Amino acid sequence: MKRFIVEHLNCITDNCNSSLELECMRTANDDCIEGFLHCNRCDANYPVINGVAVIVNNFSNYISQRTKVLGKWLIECKTESMKKFLKQKSKGITKLPQNRYEKGGAWFRPYMYMRSKEVDKHLKRIVDETFDNLYAYVVDLIKTKLPKNEICLDIGCATGTVTRRISNRYKFIFGVDQSFSFIKEARKQSKSNTEFIVADSNIPFKKDNLDLVIMLNVLDLVNPEELLLNAKTLLRKNGNLVITDPYDFRNERGDPRDGYDGKRIRRFLLKNGFAVHKNTRKESFIPWILRVNECAYIFYFTDLIVAKRSV
Repeated sequence: MKRFIVEHLNCITDNCNSSLELECMRTANDDCIEGFLHCNRCDANYPVINGVAVIVNNFSNYISQRTKVLGKWLIECKTESMKKFLKQKSKGITKLPQNRYEKGGAWFRPYMYMRSKEVDKHLKRIVDETFDNLYAYVVDLIKTKLPKNEICLDIGCATGTVTRRISNRYKFIFGVDQSFSFIKEARKQSKSNTEFIVADSNIPFKKDNLDLVIMLNVLDLVNPEELLLNAKTLLRKNGNLVITDPYDFRNERGDPRDGYDGKRIRRFLLKNGFAVHKNTRKESFIPWILRVNECAYIFYFTDLIVAKRSV
């Protein structure tokens, strides 16, 4: 974790929203490799492990879904303070299904495939190379239609593909994801003006501080209204929000949300202080293909919304 980014971070415990202080116990150049982000107001501690800040509201619940990740942390961490913290938190572990987006999980490899510059040879047999153009489309939109600015946040960044591709448009850009494995991969290709951290829907950034928030294919994995309201508090007035989603709410949560489609999301945005860009007021259908393995692909049409915080 780049040490200076602490000035952008806030505590998320029970809506504390206080600034955090960094206690760094291992460093490499300007990076904190192992340490804690501490809140003096509520005494919360968030660990920095293998260079990755893990800022989640319920750490015991988080590691309950990632017992293999926890095991690696315990082996790889070097300081007694971190070992003690992890062992103490592990006492609160409950038996939960393991997260499918961590290394070894069912959804880790499909997102790793997206980093490949080559179109899969089997997929090329049935579609043109330009068919799966979602990320290229979004990157082009951001680079040509939205202003260059100061600070951007990519929520659900996975391995940071889009984050890096638009990084030259911003003074600094953050990527957040719940998957430690994704964030670790993203940091391997981090640039001087990018940083990646682990976070959940309680985004740990200061309010009214961001110029752009991106959410690509994330809404159907979380509570969409909660995440959209959180994003609003982070944006400056007139800051932009870019959303894509296939609204496949059955995929992760197993409870299809009747009526949650592009129209309902747009109504929610308008009702809660956003102005939807005129070119995205109608639902769109942008192809997105997610490779599971050489024989299995998931095909979606995703909807694109560009909105601006108006109040």
